[in-house]
Amino acid sequence: MKSSFGSRVKEIVELSDKKVEEDIIPGLSEFIRIPNLSRNFDDEWESNGLILKAAEMMVKWATSQSVKGLSLKLFQEKGVTPLIYGHLKADSSIKNPSSVLFYGHLDKQPHMTGWRDGLSPTEPVRRDDKLYGRGAADDGYAFFSIITMLKICQQFDLPLPNCHILIESDEESESRDLPHYLQLLKDDIGIPGYVFCLDAGVRDYTRLWTQTSLRGCLNANLKVEMLTEGVHSGDASGVVADTFRIVRQLLDRIEEPKTGRVVEDFEVDIPSARYKEAEEMVNYAGEKLISKYPWVEGAKPVSKSILENWLNRTWRPQLAVIGQEGFPPTTKAGNVLRPHTVVGLSLRLPPTLNGEYAAKRLKEILEADPPYGAKVTVDGVEIGEGWAFKDKGEVSRRFSNQIDSVSKQIFGEGVLSSAGGGSIPIVKVLENLFPKSLLLVTGILGPDSNAHGPNECLNISYLKKFLASMILLTSTIANEGQKQL
Repeated sequence: MKSSFGSRVKEIVELSDKKVEEDIIPGLSEFIRIPNLSRNFDDEWESNGLILKAAEMMVKWATSQSVKGLSLKLFQEKGVTPLIYGHLKADSSIKNPSSVLFYGHLDKQPHMTGWRDGLSPTEPVRRDDKLYGRGAADDGYAFFSIITMLKICQQFDLPLPNCHILIESDEESESRDLPHYLQLLKDDIGIPGYVFCLDAGVRDYTRLWTQTSLRGCLNANLKVEMLTEGVHSGDASGVVADTFRIVRQLLDRIEEPKTGRVVEDFEVDIPSARYKEAEEMVNYAGEKLISKYPWVEGAKPVSKSILENWLNRTWRPQLAVIGQEGFPPTTKAGNVLRPHTVVGLSLRLPPTLNGEYAAKRLKEILEADPPYGAKVTVDGVEIGEGWAFKDKGEVSRRFSNQIDSVSKQIFGEGVLSSAGGGSIPIVKVLENLFPKSLLLVTGILGPDSNAHGPNECLNISYLKKFLASMILLTSTIANEGQKQL
């Protein structure tokens, strides 16, 4: 049997620090330079080959790490986004090895404007212990960290479970292609004892964090039409209703404009355990849960209660208008009553609310009895299911204790859990596919990472400790077998 890490934690931490500097940061920097947007944001993704280029770059980098016994395969099919699959068998000395599926993604969000001076979405910049660039923290680090973790375990002769690696390139576009690949790989992967999703956030950098829930997301376009062409506003206003005013009326059907509270059709009862968890989080973090946002001077949160703001962010539906069509730029706008208005809606859903139901209800509410007989259409619907942790009793408690022990050894502080306000729809897919597996949803996206926005960055010091933590945790469960299944 291979030796355990035991008293060698300090050596593991030191080597993790070294590997982040010498291998991961250079690899991530090369990855950042490839402008491979997710297909929702790049209509030419297949013809320009940028997603494939990023995947090939990752495979080449991983091959250079010379992880003994690791097999890597890059899947690419016409009309389907690429996927990297890796497999490393457990050492033959382990009589009853466990099996772990590691998940991450390589596709990226749009570049956006607003990057600070000297920073860029496609040119890596290291500043103040952070690595800036699109895709560094969301979620390029995952693949580089997984490979490096395997390499370090081998260098220290630490036990490893059967390791399966899935790196998709469609996560930011609802992971539409991943079920296809999971079907192809079902015999290779089997039923893993553990699933590690490395695409989540942390509240601070003092410890390991795990997620207990993620909200769902319902995107749709609301279109209101009143005219077949624009007309002079001086001639028609007061007779023909402005389409934007109709949009406002329709949105009031699902959201109270003064408070932002979404109608009860989209609410769920918050579980008592999650409510208690929210109270503990507020007691732990306090004002930091509010102050982390880049407020303009004088701006205030929706509620005076930190707890209410936190519950709004994690377990309550919330509406945002994220796009529009039908408006000319203000510098080019004439006095014309526009024929139509289209707004893009993003409705965050409670973790346990069924997405199909929510989409059906949204369409019913907005399209019913349109004001002034306007033509109202809800289309372009995209659903990302939410997820909530399911307690599996003793095996869940044992796994939680193992994570807590690792966090204390590396950070000096025990693990904490919290709800997430964002969406990772694939987590629900993975849970449905592997209902008996123990699911760990974690990551490195901290309060200043600004994923999806400008100035996305990765906290390098936290990455070093996170890597060391994954080494200890993966090695700890190597001998667990599949006894939890």
